[in-house]
Amino acid sequence: METVTPEWLQSISSFHDVPLTQLRWWIANSNHFMLENDALLISSGEPIKGTYMIIKGRIRVSLALACGLRTIGSFSAKEVLGYLPCSTSTIAGINGQATEQVQVMMFPSERMNELIDNNDKLAKALVAMAYSTNVFPAKQQLHEMSSVLEKNTNPTDLEYNYTPFTNMRLTNSLRRHLQLHPETFEKLSAAKMGKEVLGKVNSILSEVLSRNIKPMLTLMQWPVYENELRACLDKYYVINSREVAEMFVEYGFTCKDIDGIAKLLPANYVSPVLNWVNNNLIVEKMANGLLDAS
Repeated sequence: METVTPEWLQSISSFHDVPLTQLRWWIANSNHFMLENDALLISSGEPIKGTYMIIKGRIRVSLALACGLRTIGSFSAKEVLGYLPCSTSTIAGINGQATEQVQVMMFPSERMNELIDNNDKLAKALVAMAYSTNVFPAKQQLHEMSSVLEKNTNPTDLEYNYTPFTNMRLTNSLRRHLQLHPETFEKLSAAKMGKEVLGKVNSILSEVLSRNIKPMLTLMQWPVYENELRACLDKYYVINSREVAEMFVEYGFTCKDIDGIAKLLPANYVSPVLNWVNNNLIVEKMANGLLDAS
């Protein structure tokens, strides 16, 4: 294996201004390993274990579709993928497979808050790198979101091959498709809540989403706010509390909002309802991303 040094990392443009001490800390607290040809680094549907820096070799990124795997991109030496400070999901939606022998440096995702708190310039550089190298670029997101609809659409007309029209067309279809099939749909239906209760829940959600002022958080403030919301969610035994908290921070939810919804519901219904809310916020974010790309 090649020896990874702080100087080698500084040769990457995104890390030019990161202090050597922070890069040295990152190297020392990461796992270093070799991946053989055809081995999976990331598996769709599985937890994202960490931030992966490719030292040498190449990782092919693909989506699992009904018709087989579809390649949507690749990552090579001096590129990063996986869980990052800007990540909003802890579950992989793609497969990452080695096309040759690959050397990887992996920083565990469970220590990301520590990295952000103690290594601010490194955290900012990782965010910058995520956008400059398009860790999950808009084009790849379009492929992923389009694949959700692939089995229900027949793109035979010319318009479908023109990205702006495709984006706007898929936006509405994506919203309809995913809102009709949330993962928690059966649990939510089992709740059998009255219209009055649902109306009150919707009123709280509408008030949150219509707020003109969203929290303007720095990279250091974000994990603090997120941890506060996660503690509030854990109080009500909400599953996927980490992922829900990440999305709720982005949309300006507060503990008061969560408490307000929880007070309206029986205790065992709080988790499925808040996860249903989270799913719809994800759909909204994906749809907005498509419109922005168009």
